[in-house]
Amino acid sequence: MQRFPFGKYCPRGLLDYEAVSYYLESGHLGGLGIDVAWTEPFDPDDPILKFSNVLITPHVAGVTEYSYRSMSKRKTQIELRIKEE
Repeated sequence: MQRFPFGKYCPRGLLDYEAVSYYLESGHLGGLGIDVAWTEPFDPDDPILKFSNVLITPHVAGVTEYSYRSMSKRKTQIELRIKEE
């Protein structure tokens, strides 16, 4: 079976929790990084957290100073465009 190095930035709706657990356990998935859990709020006793190669952040991983500046700039551009019309 083909081994996959790492899964990341996958929408949770596209991930099969049982399959992810299986492939992490078998070593066919080298790790997983997602910024949203399968259930909200996330269960701190979820077995997937036993893997040291799993990183799950609350749904704020993309919130940075840069992202806020970019969103603000884009919002302003859209507002100016609407005002011109």
